[in-house]
Amino acid sequence: MMNKPIKALIYCLLGIVAAGLPLAFFAAPTKLRQEPATVATEATTNVIPVLIRYTDEPVEVKLLYLGKEILSLKPDRSGKWYGALALPSVRRGSVLELEVRAMWPDPLLSNQAITVQLLPPGLPASSDTQWTDTGVGELHATFLFRW
Repeated sequence: MMNKPIKALIYCLLGIVAAGLPLAFFAAPTKLRQEPATVATEATTNVIPVLIRYTDEPVEVKLLYLGKEILSLKPDRSGKWYGALALPSVRRGSVLELEVRAMWPDPLLSNQAITVQLLPPGLPASSDTQWTDTGVGELHATFLFRW
């Protein structure tokens, strides 16, 4: 009679150990290979098509890269501007920051918005939209583009 409780205890302990083996596998640290995102630098540049869309009719729109003005335009009533700019070369994993300054004549009408879309060859388009605060007719923001 003593033999059966000991067998039952042994089987119970084996069951607990068997149930814990997958837990040890899933809880083990894994080695993930992550490639750091590359930040676009001035070293190499490409001409990249750019589409800028805006609400109403801003007095002016300026794009800056690393504090240097790369575009200054006096928008018209079309609501958009399309052109190409010399910007740092980008690839998958790249991040590009552009500073945008825009000013509207009447800040009390409504919130205003600017969308900048970059269309580098061989990569998907990347865009960012920023809005002014209520009653403010000026936008000064950093736009982020990721691939």
